[in-house]
Amino acid sequence: MRCFRVAICWKGSTLGAIKIRLLPLDLNINRSRPSERGLPACAKPDLAREIAEDLAVMSEIYGTTVRYNEADGLIDVLPA
Repeated sequence: MRCFRVAICWKGSTLGAIKIRLLPLDLNINRSRPSERGLPACAKPDLAREIAEDLAVMSEIYGTTVRYNEADGLIDVLPA
């Protein structure tokens, strides 16, 4: 299962253009010990890239740009 944490930050009193950064997470559903399943952990680079690609496809209809940043492992979501 794939998921991500959302943090929204802005400056000023109104929400103009917003930059959103997502932290791709892996819920480790396939772990052998049931007590360890579903515990969120930072996704490894390959999975993080896959999550970003999925979000990019889903965001196309909104004109939103989604980029995976290899350097810090975060996903940048840029408004249209």
